[in-house]
Amino acid sequence: EKLVRAGVTMTEPGATPPPEPGTEEEGDGGGTGAELPLAGMKVVVTGAMTGALEKLSRNQMNELIERAGGKSSSSVSAR
Repeated sequence: EKLVRAGVTMTEPGATPPPEPGTEEEGDGGGTGAELPLAGMKVVVTGAMTGALEKLSRNQMNELIERAGGKSSSSVSAR
């Protein structure tokens, strides 16, 4: 409590905080493709990122992929 009053936070600088519970529609089928640009896609994050993404960790990028409707994967499959 003292730390919060002093302005201390436990978030990574530049990180996007997760949405508040109940504010994100997840998996209810009500979204459209325009709202979820990666719906139905599997995405693998590899290599180094540039631009705005270079400050994000791989886990943060995977979270963004899932928020956009995609499935994050750790490897490329033969399919």
